[in-house]
Amino acid sequence: MAADGAVATAPISRFAAVPPPLKETFTKLEPMESQAYEKDWEPVFQSVRAPLSAFQTAAGSKPFEPQKLAIVRLKFDRTSASVICISGVGFGR
Repeated sequence: MAADGAVATAPISRFAAVPPPLKETFTKLEPMESQAYEKDWEPVFQSVRAPLSAFQTAAGSKPFEPQKLAIVRLKFDRTSASVICISGVGFGR
């Protein structure tokens, strides 16, 4: 969101494929596997670069000017796993 109220959005799928969770077997012994580990998956981290110029506003709304960026909101509404792991967010030129 820009300081003037303009809101721009872009789905991550435009910049990178979102991989499914990596299924893991941590031990060869099933009783130990189910007792020692809560989940059978590990997060898969990847870097995604999304240029601010790729973000678009809705038709008829204020144009988005990246130099007026004030707030960044991450909305995860397209994953069936309902889990997203983020290790960092940054901005650069």
